[in-house]
Parts: sequence; C-alpha cells; structure tokens
Amino acid sequence: MEEKRPIAALISYYQASEYGGFYKYVHQLIESIAECGVKVHLVVKRDKNLSKLEKLPNIFIHYINTHRKALFALYSIFMIIKITIKFRIQIFHSHGVDEGVLNNIIKSVFRRKQIVSIRVNWWTWLKVRKENSKRIGRLIFSLYLIISPILIRRADALIITNKYLQKTTSKISKGKPALLKYNTIKTDMFDPDQIATSLKNDISVTGYVVMYVGRLLPYKGAEYLIKAITYVKEIHPDVLLILIGDGSQKIFLERLVEQEKLLKNVLFAGYQRNIAEWLSITDVFVLPSLTEGSSNALLEAMSMRLPVIATRVGSAPDIIKHLQNGLLVEPKNAKQIAEYINILLENRVLANKIGKNARNTVIKNFSQFAVCDILAFYDKLLGFDK
Repeated sequence: MEEKRPIAALISYYQASEYGGFYKYVHQLIESIAECGVKVHLVVKRDKNLSKLEKLPNIFIHYINTHRKALFALYSIFMIIKITIKFRIQIFHSHGVDEGVLNNIIKSVFRRKQIVSIRVNWWTWLKVRKENSKRIGRLIFSLYLIISPILIRRADALIITNKYLQKTTSKISKGKPALLKYNTIKTDMFDPDQIATSLKNDISVTGYVVMYVGRLLPYKGAEYLIKAITYVKEIHPDVLLILIGDGSQKIFLERLVEQEKLLKNVLFAGYQRNIAEWLSITDVFVLPSLTEGSSNALLEAMSMRLPVIATRVGSAPDIIKHLQNGLLVEPKNAKQIAEYINILLENRVLANKIGKNARNTVIKNFSQFAVCDILAFYDKLLGFDK
C-alpha cells in the first residue's frame, strides 16, 4: 500500500515468540500498520521466529543479543536512542510497564509521542506474581504499583483491551485519549467444518474432552481447572482434561494432578502449533484465568463452535453473554467450573446451541483486524488530522 504520511513508529519488547495472545496481537499490529505505510522499527531479543516479519516492507527489526532481561533493558537504551535519531522516530508504541517507562523517558528527551497498550490489569497480574515470588519479586511488585499509574499519566494516549480495564485506567489517566481494542482471530483457520484430524485415536481418547490453551503460569488459574476435574470425574470417570501450553507452573500442576489422583484424567500436551486440530476433538473449553486481557485462546475456541466457560475477568464479560454464547464463572471457583462442565457434557442440545452462537459472535465482531482506529490515533498525536 502506498505510504500517505511519513510516520515512523518504534515498538520494543523483550521476547518475541512466546506463545500467547499478546505476541499474536503485536505481530498482527506490526504487519497491519506496516502495510498502511508506517515504518515500524522493532527492538527485540534475537528470535528465529521473526523471519517472516523480516521479509515484509516497512518493517525494520533491531536485535539485542542477550538472554538476560536486565541487560536487554540496558542495551536497548542505547539502541532506541540511536534508532530515534537515525530514523527520526515519531511515535513510541509501548506494550508493558518495563519498556513503557524506558520509552517514556527517551520520548520525553526527544519530544516524541507515546502510546501505551494496556492488555491486562497490571495490578492484579503483579499481585499474583508477588504471591509466587521471592523477596526480589515483591520489591519489583511494589515498584510496579508505583510506576504503572505514573506511566499511564505520562503517556500521550492509551490502547486498552477490555471495558473493565478502560474504566479502571480512566480514573488514573484523567481524560487521556483511550482506544478500546479487542483481539481478533482468523476464523477461516479456526473453522470446525474445515478441520480433519486423527488426534482422538493418536492419544486414545475414550471419554469427554475438556481443553485449556495457554501458558502454565499462576495467574492463568489452571490449578482451579484441575481441581474442578476431581468433581467432574465423580460423574464422568473417563473425562480427559488436556492442557496445551508450557510455563513455570508446570511442575506444580503435575504434582497437583498426582496428589488428586488424576493421572489418567489429565494430559499435559505442551506447546502445540496445530491448535485448531486439538480444539476439534474438544467437548468443552475452559479459560480459568485470575486476570486476563483480550484472550486469543477464548476467541479461537468460540470460533471452533465450542461451548466455552470463562472467568469474569478481562474481556470475557464483554464477549460472553451468560448461557447464550458461553458461561461465566467467578475466579478460583473450582466447584462452579465443575458444575458448568457437567451441565454442558450432559445437555448436548444446550452445548451445541451455545457453541453455534459463540462462532457467530466471533465471525461478526472479532474476525477482522483493522488498524484504521490506531492509525487515526497516530494521526491525531502527530497533528496530521488538522
């Protein structure tokens, strides 16, 4: 697409390809705004999975060769200053507290503009991390609580992923321009009528399948889903919970499965690329997060016409109408999760109706990643709309 305005934007974050909705969103953003003529400069740790972006026009990737996040932050200071001067960066588009603070300092020195994308409730997320961290983690948590509101106030504009977060940050930002932006997915890739797989035979599935997709981290709440399976097992002894993903909590969860005597009922499938195939063998999808932004996994499951159960956090209450296109539960409530799983397994008419409505919801509202609103934000900040 022909470039209309001389906009150069810089995006920086430490890790590029860890599985999760955040990384998919950022990659979609980079590709889409680059197609519209924005020159996007990405500062990131070296990663072979960025080879696709490297080949696209208007995308410039600057690698920092270190596996230590502290060193990445230090080296990126010099890298970002160099890029800002050499390529005349006009906008810093930040996606987290760490790089957001760094970018804010540099953009203030060079008098540039900054947009901060807030994808999760940082306060809740950091509280969960604090509960599972050592002393240094608690110190970092305390610093984040102080720094986060300052960053929100000092940014020129905000992009937010759900209504609850929009309401929360509005009290801090005091009228700062804010754009509500949900995740989107490619519904043609998550179409149950187009997926054929032999997975059920490969993993010897004999009963109902309950699925979770996401990283195995404390704030994702997988332990409560595992506990819920102990109740589901009483009625459906052959039920199989499949956990797709990896993370720091895996060993803890494996011990929990052993403790609850669920070795035959829980499968740790690890990181998988063919998510649509795994979802195609699923009867019920559960997202038990304690905090969340705008979940790709939830939208992918809904697009696969699955009945979904999600906690009332993040964008789930915005997307799901209870008992119409999904079910909503309170966080940390294993018994309620189990109750809803049983309802969906035993009432297949209701489950099919909810699944059909779920796919229609995604096709109608979350199937097209548009950047017109983000480009309008860029225009407004740079004065191109005058």
